[in-house]
Amino acid sequence: MSKVLLINQFFYPDVAPTGQVATDLAEDLVRRGLEVSVLCSRRRYGGVGSLAWRETYQGIQIYRTGSTRYGRRRTLGRALDYFSFYLTAGVKALVLPRYDLVICLSTPPLIAGLGVLLKWVKGSRYVYWVQDLYPDVAVALGVLRKKGMVTGLVRHLSRLTLCRADAVVALGEVMAEKLSANGFRPKNLSVLPCWADGEELRLVPHKMNPFIEEQGLSGKFIGLYSGNMGKGHELDTLLGAIEALREVEDLLFVFIGDGARRSEIERFQKTKGLQNLRLLPYQDRHRVCLSLNAGDVHLVTLREGLEGLLVASKIYSSLATGKPVIYIGPERSEVGEIVRRADCGYVHCPGDVEGVVRSVREMISRPEKRERLGRNGRAYFEAHFERRQITEKFYQVIRDVLSVA
Repeated sequence: MSKVLLINQFFYPDVAPTGQVATDLAEDLVRRGLEVSVLCSRRRYGGVGSLAWRETYQGIQIYRTGSTRYGRRRTLGRALDYFSFYLTAGVKALVLPRYDLVICLSTPPLIAGLGVLLKWVKGSRYVYWVQDLYPDVAVALGVLRKKGMVTGLVRHLSRLTLCRADAVVALGEVMAEKLSANGFRPKNLSVLPCWADGEELRLVPHKMNPFIEEQGLSGKFIGLYSGNMGKGHELDTLLGAIEALREVEDLLFVFIGDGARRSEIERFQKTKGLQNLRLLPYQDRHRVCLSLNAGDVHLVTLREGLEGLLVASKIYSSLATGKPVIYIGPERSEVGEIVRRADCGYVHCPGDVEGVVRSVREMISRPEKRERLGRNGRAYFEAHFERRQITEKFYQVIRDVLSVA
């Protein structure tokens, strides 16, 4: 039985998106007969509370390490959290027994360096599962200078982790193009999108959804934003549309989640005195199906310049629950392509407040179209993004890597 170590900052029972897909993959690899262990952080996404140092979950051995907890809202604090996790995870990775294969995600940035280290020191095979492309994301967000010394160092380390991998998995074609443009040789590159669990996430009619009554949402048309409210998301256009629609009766925009820009949204709501905007915390995974189904239309965003550098993974859960999508972001992006191909909603460029307002009004006034777009999305999801389909392809990548060991 082949032994696999998966390394990511977040894992079960965490709500972080990378933690959830990592958990899904680990579960499905165990079902395929692999022996899976996980190395992650004790610190929860958002920094509240700590998890056990060691735990067994569905046959998966979970090893957790400590780190600082300054939080995600300030760049320096986040950097210190990352650095402390690098140190503790690095020590733990060297102490753990040898694994046949190591799978590294990109949370935190450059953690895939541990895959290179274990390949050199212990002879493990190594797969790099790229979720965010660094340092490009940090440069696009203004965190790093385009030609700064730190940027150059991070770019060098990033290329090292890519070129030393036995296989690289990118989330989409646009990301694969970015990797190639950065000089990465694509001979061992696979393109596998993220996914959602179509059995876990499905359409639930409003009248059968207790979440709606619990949150006082009955009788409202809900525009739902669910997930990370981070710096990589185009929220200015969305907030402008919310303000423009403030007088529309029984229209409510609900934001569920957290992130670096949540406080900015709260300030906007307070400053503008918006009664059509409400914020809720992340929901436990067993309640996510109900919270997602509270939305009549789902809102997905991405900042200009980040296309191919990261993917707004909330699109997959929107499709799974059969909800129409209003996407605000670069047209040439993974999400933009999905919305167009699936015919499941609208694509608006950042800054197009009037267009977003028109789309929301049309969704309110045309329920038959809303339902048709939602059905289109679910059908496209079942054909392309069902969890078991994608994790089976990931298993084939792993098998191919191990077969040449």
